[in-house]
Amino acid sequence: MRSAYIVGLSVPAEDFRSLVAGVEGVSYLRELPSGGAVVLVESERAVRSLAGVPGVTSLREDRPEQRM
Repeated sequence: MRSAYIVGLSVPAEDFRSLVAGVEGVSYLRELPSGGAVVLVESERAVRSLAGVPGVTSLREDRPEQRM
């Protein structure tokens, strides 16, 4: 499983980037204008670890919308 997640933050993205650097299976991709960030996670275990990082307020898998 390799998925991108949108992370809601209560800390500056720069601080979050430092905090998440030590979480195995999580790679910081970019900051969002809304004050969040996008990360790449390698496993369900990494998602659970990410949820425990200080400053994380929400996690949502970034799935492309399908238009009909």
